[in-house]
Amino acid sequence: MSKIDAALDAERLVREAPIQASGSPFLIGVKRATASTNDDVRALAAVGAPEGTVICAEEQAAGRGRRGNVWIAPARRCLLLSILLRPADDPPLWPRVTHLAALAVCRAIAPVLVPDCPRVKWPNDVMVGDRKIAGILLESSASSSGGFLVLGIGINVNIKAHDFPAELQSAATSLLIESGATIDRTGLLLNLLREFSTLYPLGVSAFDQPLSEVHQRSNLLGREVTLTVSGNLVSGRVVGFGESGELQLKPDDGPICLVSSGELVRVKQS
Repeated sequence: MSKIDAALDAERLVREAPIQASGSPFLIGVKRATASTNDDVRALAAVGAPEGTVICAEEQAAGRGRRGNVWIAPARRCLLLSILLRPADDPPLWPRVTHLAALAVCRAIAPVLVPDCPRVKWPNDVMVGDRKIAGILLESSASSSGGFLVLGIGINVNIKAHDFPAELQSAATSLLIESGATIDRTGLLLNLLREFSTLYPLGVSAFDQPLSEVHQRSNLLGREVTLTVSGNLVSGRVVGFGESGELQLKPDDGPICLVSSGELVRVKQS
């Protein structure tokens, strides 16, 4: 097996598992194949698994992004993981986790790229230029043991350009394509969890700090966009982000509005 297809080192992940803010290490499990790591973690959450439970998969048969979009992931070429979170703060603050996760991805992959290269595309993508390198899916649920979040993260790591379907080759990229180097996925996963463990507590106590970095890394700030919001088309210039990461949109003919959920239809090129 070549280095580009190297399996995740499950023993190292357990041995070097980063410590969460709670003082407990992440509990990391690796599956050879699964339908969806988000579904796996949700099932574990329903029977009382603790916060910080992480399931990684070398291959997914039914990985998904927002609104049911399919996530294309060649075996052992991506990072595919889901993290169980049991936040104590109010549910209205939970959407902040998507932004914290996006920043954690940017910080984790930046060392193999130009440092300011990874950008956050609201609400849940990480981009290099105009091509997607990572996606985030945050799902909330309830169980007998309380409400919880499942944070799904997918990063294109050692994918070659021809590994993408033809229709995605101009829209997607990978760390291998951008850096020219094969990446140690085990080390990258550990770095990602370290970055997230640092950022996660700030979602309650000091969100203004990561929100400032969201501004710096946004690839939409100052650009004209069109979105679908509750079935309606809304256009305007992105002027900032709200206190929970909502998009601040300034239409041509109206006041600034906050968009907490929507689907990007078009981004006007700068």
